[in-house]
Amino acid sequence: MTVRTAADLFLDLLGNPNTVRNCGIAVGKSAERLGEDRMLAYVEDAEIGEALELLWGRSAVNTWNARRGVVLSWTGWCSERGYEGQTVPAWAKRLAVDYVLETVYWDAGAARLLPRLLRGRTRGPVFVTHRRPGPGKVVSPRDVCPDPGFARLSYGLARALLDEHTAVRGLGTGWDLHEYRHSSLTQLGEQGASLLMLMAKSRHKKPENLRRYFKPSPEADLCAVVVRRFPDRDGRFRGPLRSHDRQLGDQPSRAVRPAGGPGTNLRRSQAAPAGVAVRSGGSGRRTRRIIPTDVSVTCDRMQTLASSSLSKETAWPACRAPHPLHRSESSVFLALRDLRFARGRFALMGAVVALIAVLGVLLSGLASGLADAGISGLRALPVTHMAFDEKATSEQFSRSTVEQEDWQAWSKTPGVERAEPFGTTLTNARVNQGAKKGEQVNLAVFGMAPDSSLAPSPNKGEGLEVGSAGIVITQEIADLGVEVGDVLIVDKSEVRLKVVGLVDEAVSYGHIGVAYADLDTWRRLHYGLPGDLPEAARQQATAVALTLEPGADVSTVEKATGTRADTKETTFGASPGYTAESSTMALIKGFLYAISALVVGAFFTVWTVQRKAEIALLKALGAPTGYVLRDALTQVVAVLVGATAVGTAVGMALGSMMIGKAPFALSAPAIATSSGLLIVLGTLGAVVAIRRITAVDPLTALGATR
Repeated sequence: MTVRTAADLFLDLLGNPNTVRNCGIAVGKSAERLGEDRMLAYVEDAEIGEALELLWGRSAVNTWNARRGVVLSWTGWCSERGYEGQTVPAWAKRLAVDYVLETVYWDAGAARLLPRLLRGRTRGPVFVTHRRPGPGKVVSPRDVCPDPGFARLSYGLARALLDEHTAVRGLGTGWDLHEYRHSSLTQLGEQGASLLMLMAKSRHKKPENLRRYFKPSPEADLCAVVVRRFPDRDGRFRGPLRSHDRQLGDQPSRAVRPAGGPGTNLRRSQAAPAGVAVRSGGSGRRTRRIIPTDVSVTCDRMQTLASSSLSKETAWPACRAPHPLHRSESSVFLALRDLRFARGRFALMGAVVALIAVLGVLLSGLASGLADAGISGLRALPVTHMAFDEKATSEQFSRSTVEQEDWQAWSKTPGVERAEPFGTTLTNARVNQGAKKGEQVNLAVFGMAPDSSLAPSPNKGEGLEVGSAGIVITQEIADLGVEVGDVLIVDKSEVRLKVVGLVDEAVSYGHIGVAYADLDTWRRLHYGLPGDLPEAARQQATAVALTLEPGADVSTVEKATGTRADTKETTFGASPGYTAESSTMALIKGFLYAISALVVGAFFTVWTVQRKAEIALLKALGAPTGYVLRDALTQVVAVLVGATAVGTAVGMALGSMMIGKAPFALSAPAIATSSGLLIVLGTLGAVVAIRRITAVDPLTALGATR
């Protein structure tokens, strides 16, 4: 199991999104530092400690302890499940926290309840559990009350107790501590509390974080009476406000449940003040809240506005505490609900994106197949560089000629592991003896010394020998019907070539199957001379095949021999037609990606214009612009990822049927690049389109004019 897999499995078990985010920082950065693709069993204790020191060694004490604790939990979780892994070393210790004395101020209602909570205790934690910690649990002395010995109440247990006592539809549907905090701040802001008071109550360090509480907008007050359908955690929707609920303000309250913190409690015997009773948005709960009626718009008018501005299924809750728009899971619900509501439009757009993905896969496969047909023979050579005549600046394999003293000089140069002569030529031959007698065969002949590292190791037959006029063919030629033992006669020169071996590898050069021959045979084919070769021709080759050490300096030998060393990847461009084919395919794919960005951008431009009234109402409800943008991008990414996945699968199925019938090859990196570019460029096109969301005026939802 890799480090990344173990990290993902650990984070997937954490249900709370805040916990996932906080733990993801420690686990994610630690996994990245350790190496995400490494096997977990190979990670040492010291490496975990070093990663913690490098990442958070100079951070604050609380940050170090928090990150160390998360990593310790992660490694302990891996050990409990039998995954071979290490743990935080002993020298990476938890640091002592420097505590600061701070005064805490309580509201009058909470202060009255404190004596019941403390029960005479004068030191230790304020909130404690109802029993002492077990013998196997190690608790810091600061977290234990010295008088009764009870442990400090943890945040998780407090949240569970609050949910247990406030849930109305089973566990998980009750209130949480953050909702009480948010509700209390909202009510203080409505009552005109000062900014300093809000900062003192909330412990926020930055005033801008309290802006929404300090100055609630008039639009938010008006839209507080809007009742919309909002999805529960299980995806179901609430119904609209009933007529008798609107009149609830004129009657005694029927077990009205508080919508906020401690300052909003209403007893059963209390009569609700005159106002409008509406359902307050929450995490999958039905609650009622008393909203004063001193607003300029009635509930009926706002309901009419909501039904006329938004679609039947596109619904939002009222922007009252706790504000549902600020919950992280809401955007997912909204985006998916829009996809379900306008499924016809999104299906059409998805079909277009899927077709573009199919074309992308086919073009990528065709480009890979053409590249393999053009340079797979060169790619298979065990070299790092090729030295050509410096006068040959293009099409080097057909224009370059090197002499024997050139490769001898290269072989004596420091940093050069091997320097061997290499020749290439294209020729045509016919089968003179064999099952395919009279058949014409094109050959891309690679010449090399039989004892060199370039010489092939045949899977069938024998290898090359000096002066034997034998060739070793590849599977590309064998597929034409040529077999070991056949005799080929080259056109014009009438040179006889005997097939002595077969390499079970389909490699080609310039879309022609490769045949390996010794240098003397290659020279006779290259110069087209039957019989003995001239002395000068016996000391020539096309290039010098080099294997260089990393960082080797060869400028001196290049100047002395009049040659130029190019990397093997650079020599691919010297293959016949390779550069033209590659540039053509790249241009076609570039146009395809540009078209995809334009198509996706045009679709979401129209979609954004059609949703202008809805977006305006969302902003009037208090949704920040960033939230609406994230909601729109969620739709974009969902459409692009889903449609691209379907199109890629269809393209791979069609491409698999083309293998062997056309120069086509399915390359995982090429397909992944094509799909990724389609998603990224499509998202960028949509971002340009949906940026107009920032210019939508919330007053549009209220029927106002400038």
